[in-house]
Amino acid sequence: MPFNQKDKPSHIPPGKSIRAWRKYRNLTQKQVEDRIGKSYGTLSKLESGGIEYTQEHLELLAEAFGCEGGAAHVLLGPPEADRPESEFERYKRTLNKAQLGQAVEVMRAMFKAS
Repeated sequence: MPFNQKDKPSHIPPGKSIRAWRKYRNLTQKQVEDRIGKSYGTLSKLESGGIEYTQEHLELLAEAFGCEGGAAHVLLGPPEADRPESEFERYKRTLNKAQLGQAVEVMRAMFKAS
C-alpha cells in the first residue's frame, strides 16, 4: 500500500530518517542519487525537507538502502539509528548465515543458563 505524507510517523522527520539510513549504510548523497537515478541535489532536498517525498522516492530509497521492510521502513529509520553500532553488531555483520545461526544458538544457551 502506498505511503502518503499524512501516513508518516510524526515522531521522526522524514528527512532525518532518510539521512540516518544513508549514514547507516555509509553512503554519500551522490552515491544514493546514482543508485536511485535522481539528479544531483535531490537527496539533499529530501533530507532537508526542501521537497516532499513521493512513493517512488520511498521505493527507490528502500532498494538503495537495502531496507528489508520496504518503503515504509525508510520513514521509520534504520535499526537503532539513534545509537552507534555496538562491537557485537559490527562482528555480527562479518558472519555468514550458518555462523550467525550458531552464534544465536550459543547466546540462547547462555541466557538459559543464567
